Amino acid sequence: MIRITKDRYRPVFCSDSFYIQNQKLFSEWNQLFNQLSSTEKAHAWVIALSLLRRPDDWFGGLRKLPFVNLKTNSFSHSLKLKDLLTETCCLNIPNKFKDFDLFQVANEIKIKAVPDSALRSLARLANQTYPLQIINYVPTPSEILEIQLDDKRIISFNEDYKTWPNTLYHGRDFLSFMIHDLIHADHFFANSENRSGQLGFYRCVKLILDLENLKILLKNPNFSDGFEYIISDMNSHPIHLFKTLHARIVHVSENEMKANSLWSSWTSVWARGCFEIDSALQKINTQLFSDKDALTITEWCIALGHNSRLGTPPETEV
Repeated sequence: MIRITKDRYRPVFCSDSFYIQNQKLFSEWNQLFNQLSSTEKAHAWVIALSLLRRPDDWFGGLRKLPFVNLKTNSFSHSLKLKDLLTETCCLNIPNKFKDFDLFQVANEIKIKAVPDSALRSLARLANQTYPLQIINYVPTPSEILEIQLDDKRIISFNEDYKTWPNTLYHGRDFLSFMIHDLIHADHFFANSENRSGQLGFYRCVKLILDLENLKILLKNPNFSDGFEYIISDMNSHPIHLFKTLHARIVHVSENEMKANSLWSSWTSVWARGCFEIDSALQKINTQLFSDKDALTITEWCIALGHNSRLGTPPETEV
């Protein structure tokens, strides 16, 4: 078993040698995890690999408060920490925590270098507080947009450990990419108001996907790369999302007049005849944009997103 001592989360969290030299252990764990549900498997692999990175000093202490209140929720994982120990694996597990199940690990224990937001997503995945969808491939940005519009997030989980040494997912190794998905899930679900605001923005994007001027823009890689990032990998406040989208248009347009004309065509679609909304959107990234405009757009996006989460048809919205 190789010992990795990197001390913080980064895009390449584990080297290819980590995945190569631990193949025998992965085979043993794969057999151990074989009867688990896809959700429990994803949970188990994140915990097991996170500990294996720093087998001697992964333990970061107990949390003062767990992510999920165990007094009101009685969840558990099929496996305990001690189950991860094999002849090939010599994780240093404090004796009093060996009987912790893997849900308790995510919920109550700090794992060095693994962000709290990722562990919070794992803990809240157990009771579907975070409605995460486990899939075995990396979806396209358009697919992610649709999943988000359905008020969900995904974890890409490639169960074939033999491919892990030679596969990068948008520059990330297997564990890093799963943690990346978990972090985004936490950013999406942790705050209900922010979540509704993002959903409102995504609904606006959905309204322009069939417009000819957007299709033309998407042929330009300088625009399409940024657009795909905005709709699939950029959890943020709706004002920031609109500003970033507008900036991408300006960046690739021949002149300011063309950029403004295209943006106006989109704001008219989004505002649906509401002058106040249209006016506020038109001022994005200009000196005329005020706090009042920001509040108008934010409240409008939150209402759009909230109605979407409740299943309210667009035609009934005021």
